[in-house]
Amino acid sequence: MVLNGILISAQSEPVEVHEWGVVVFGGYKAAAVALPDPGLSSFIADPDFGIEPISVEAPVIFFHGAEFSGDFAVEVSGGNIYEIYPVDGMTSSWNSIRWSGIQVFDPDEGIEYPDDLPGDFLLSFDVVSNWRTLECNSVRTSGGINEGFLYYECFLETPEFLKYPQLLAAGEGLPGGVDKVLIFLEPYGDMQEMYRVDPQSIFIPVETEEISLYDRTRMQDILSSWNTAGLTSGELELLWETWEAYVTDPLWEGDALVVFPLPQDMINMISSLEVLPDGEMEITYGRFFLGMMPVSWSSY
Repeated sequence: MVLNGILISAQSEPVEVHEWGVVVFGGYKAAAVALPDPGLSSFIADPDFGIEPISVEAPVIFFHGAEFSGDFAVEVSGGNIYEIYPVDGMTSSWNSIRWSGIQVFDPDEGIEYPDDLPGDFLLSFDVVSNWRTLECNSVRTSGGINEGFLYYECFLETPEFLKYPQLLAAGEGLPGGVDKVLIFLEPYGDMQEMYRVDPQSIFIPVETEEISLYDRTRMQDILSSWNTAGLTSGELELLWETWEAYVTDPLWEGDALVVFPLPQDMINMISSLEVLPDGEMEITYGRFFLGMMPVSWSSY
């Protein structure tokens, strides 16, 4: 197969698909209301808990490795898609997307990307421009538009995801498979504390010395330790740069934000990705998602 003047062999390096995103439980409002006891070890469930939508925000797909031409498809399980980019050469239904006739290639220095975005696009141009800085392959749509990534967002109604906030409100911790959790407390002034917890005793610090002021370098180290999907350090940095303001400004409502890496089986319940190349090629997928759940406690 010849692509951009380069002969691509089926025995060459694999196509590597990397995806990262965040599942926000409860939108931008407090997702839970619970009453901690003096030891912060038990909770009273809020009868109205869990009524906010669960949204999968900024799943961003990057390509590495071998160049290829063909199609790329996304199918969302138990939900509906509400944002897609780029739209050129794309067909979609309520739960699926297909970019047909794309080319994925190693970009030349000085490659040009669109200098504007669709008028109803939810993300800012600055965020998109930052994503384009990643060292990775570029995507050319069937209409000849170059971009550094593919992107979609969706709502979820999958029961397996709904149980996360329900179990937390009932004081039962997070489901099995979640073994790493960070708590960010509501900032006071310009000070914000973060600490690790056991998922089954959700607001108890693992050790007192784990309570510390927020630090970006330490957060990057934590993300690296959570990364079992093979994402690059640059991708992890972009993930956190995209979400840092949401966590630290903060843009969530409540007393604390629960942050944790989603288990791989839960990521697979969000959506499926498929490269359909023109010819036989080895394809690998690495997917890394964070869960973010704002919580509040109340004495109602």
